[in-house]
This record gives sequence, structure tokens and C-alpha cells, in this order.
Amino acid sequence: MTWQMIKEYLLLNLNEYFDKFDFPINLFILALTIGACVATFSVTVHKRYTATLVRGLVRHGAFNEESAVTLERLHIIPSASLKAALLRHGQLTDMVAFVSTDEEITKENLHTVGLYIKSERADRAHRISEGIVPGYISAAVACFLFISIALALVILMPEILTFLSGLNQ
Repeated sequence: MTWQMIKEYLLLNLNEYFDKFDFPINLFILALTIGACVATFSVTVHKRYTATLVRGLVRHGAFNEESAVTLERLHIIPSASLKAALLRHGQLTDMVAFVSTDEEITKENLHTVGLYIKSERADRAHRISEGIVPGYISAAVACFLFISIALALVILMPEILTFLSGLNQ
């Protein structure tokens, strides 16, 4: 396969493509950037709540049902994301267990139910409790970088499209 054939098959005349395309590429880049920033902050908030809970359980030595502690005792106010993480099957529920009880555990009584770290996950809990908790500053820096890259793309987009359409000729 020659270089000319590669250019013909892989590189489209991008100017013609984007002329037919009604959705502005700058709006698409903006949407991706906003999505990346929202995802970054969501992950940061979730990891902070998870790390706070695991650190509290390790600090209190809650590694079995007898030593289980409640969210009230840990002084953790259960947010909607923490409640969701504890009540659905996921990474946190693989590590944290509830004390056996006759009543159903719901969002309303979650703060009064004892929690402990499963014995088979104790090593991982120790690693999480000793690790660095992601901060909001690092999330803000990541969003700043996303926005900077997006602005550079928006500003340079006409030159990029002109260059790529020139390769096809």
C-alpha cells in the first residue's frame, strides 16, 4: 500500500465533511471538557468519602461484627453518594460489611447500623487508609488543564482542519 492510497482511504476531505455537519465542533469540544470536569470532581468527592469511611473504620479497629462502629460514632454525615455507595454492590461494599440485623438497611437508618471491614479485605483497607486522599486542588488543576487544552483546540481548529484537508490533495 502506498502513501497516496493511505491518504485516500484514511484522510477525508475534512472541510467537506464539516460543511455538512450541523453540530459545531467547538460546542462538541466544550461539552467534552465540561463532562471531563464534572467527572473529575465526582470521582474526587466519591474517593474522599470512601477514604474517610475506611480510615475511620481502621482507626477504630472495626474488623469484625463485635468491633463494628456506626457512621454516627465516626462523625460522618452520610451524603447521598456515600449512601448509594454503601447500599449498592460495588467496590466499597466488597470491603465494608454491615452488622447482621433483622431490619432492612435503608438510606434512613444507615447511620445507625454498625459497619466493619471484612477480614479478607483488611490489607486493602490499610493501604487505603495510609494512602493519599485526592484533594479538590488536584481536581481543580485537572479541570484547568482540560479547559486549557480545549481552548487551544478551539483556537487552533481552523489551522488543524486546513492542514488535514491539505494532506488529502
